[in-house]
Amino acid sequence: MFVDFLRLFKVMRCKLPIGFAQIGKSFRNEISPRQGLIRMREFYQVEIEVFFNPKKANILSKPEPLMSYVLRLQPLGSDRILEITC
Repeated sequence: MFVDFLRLFKVMRCKLPIGFAQIGKSFRNEISPRQGLIRMREFYQVEIEVFFNPKKANILSKPEPLMSYVLRLQPLGSDRILEITC
């Protein structure tokens, strides 16, 4: 994400604040006596970065409206919808 910052900054028309998010798989080695010496665990990881000018931080809108924001998520393979508050 930090390597692509300059390219993404130009795509976003060189204006701050900018938020970037990425989702990817991560792997972790674990010692397991059942399936041999080492087994590989796989999980998803989400990273969100927000870049802003600290000298202009007071100009930004306050986060109060976001505190009551509700995310509606549907798990993969499920028909029900989960509502999660921020």
